[in-house]
Amino acid sequence: MRFTLLAVLLALPAIANAGYRVSSERQARGNNAPNWGVTSALDSDGTTAWMVDPERDNVGSWIEIDVPKGEIDKVGLIIGWDRDEEVFNDYARVQTLKIEVFDEAASDSFMPKLEHSITFTDQRGWQTIDIPNVEVGNDFSGGRIRMTVVDVFDGKDYPNLAVSGALVHLVEMDAIATMDTPPTSSHDDHFPDALLDGSDRTYWSSGPDGAATEFTVAASGFGVSSVGITPGPRSHKRPKTIEIRANNVTQTVELPENARTMTWFEIAPLSGFTGSGFDEVRINVTETWPGSSVDELAIAEVKLRATNYSGI
Repeated sequence: MRFTLLAVLLALPAIANAGYRVSSERQARGNNAPNWGVTSALDSDGTTAWMVDPERDNVGSWIEIDVPKGEIDKVGLIIGWDRDEEVFNDYARVQTLKIEVFDEAASDSFMPKLEHSITFTDQRGWQTIDIPNVEVGNDFSGGRIRMTVVDVFDGKDYPNLAVSGALVHLVEMDAIATMDTPPTSSHDDHFPDALLDGSDRTYWSSGPDGAATEFTVAASGFGVSSVGITPGPRSHKRPKTIEIRANNVTQTVELPENARTMTWFEIAPLSGFTGSGFDEVRINVTETWPGSSVDELAIAEVKLRATNYSGI
């Protein structure tokens, strides 16, 4: 992405990292002190938080995230420090944000392409809010989104604003998936190729001797943002609890027993926008629903979606 002296001047004072910046952050004191930096709002961990410098006002503080060429769709936030209920209420939380979207590919890249205001409910967990869709970037650069605090919910004990999560949602597209590491066992008539053949009528099954429940799919060049899984026929055991590992983060998800069609699960991002990891996706079924007549695990289809494509 393009950076000029003007960009630097506009960003000051700011704590900068490649891909994201904040207006200020509380400094950690001591070796075991928490990290109050911007990365603590982008690590998919609600127990950590970015905290505004206590010497700065909460209102007017901002976080800025770079995005690749794509279409911005939503903004997600954990508005406070979500370690537990008491801590969440002790510190100030975001109530209203001003959203500004900049297109680095535009000739006037330092003028917002979109300005919009969003308001949150005072509650724990992720809140994801639609904004007007806006496309940014070209083959050489992307865009950036700045979220500026307009109003806060006051903390019970501390005035400091803390935010456990910030995520820009981009519009998804289908990704071309390949089998990176297939299951180690299969039924003679139901091979791993069936997982990626685009048909719900075919399926992979683990075979009578195999308890193989783990395999890895990948989408070269794509920023993978979600994975979809369709269970096999009800005659076979079907996935119930699944570990999905991507970008060095393991998520545990569950498919309902009556699932017949594809269920989609979001992949943990790396740096503040959906699809910000270029990594393989490992799928491990740790618990199954029973089959009506066959004691073998069956999965009909796996698909990947992405928000960007690098061509690499």
